[in-house]
Amino acid sequence: MKSVEQLLTEWEEGRLTAEGAHELKQLLRTPEGRAALVDDWLFYEALNGLLREQEELRRQMEALELLEKDFQNNPAHTSNMAS
Repeated sequence: MKSVEQLLTEWEEGRLTAEGAHELKQLLRTPEGRAALVDDWLFYEALNGLLREQEELRRQMEALELLEKDFQNNPAHTSNMAS
């Protein structure tokens, strides 16, 4: 018998057979199977959250780099700040 994680992977990849679907349904009828499903979902939700945060940080770093280049190329910005 396959694990919930293996069957979910097959489902996500479109490879779940009728037998696998039956096996998954049987597993999800148990508290352990449902707990494994929740654990799997929580892991991927956390991973997606981290990837979204990383993308936002990348955008912020790019914006800061553009501002830094602008300040380096336009000395008027720095002289206005000194006065």
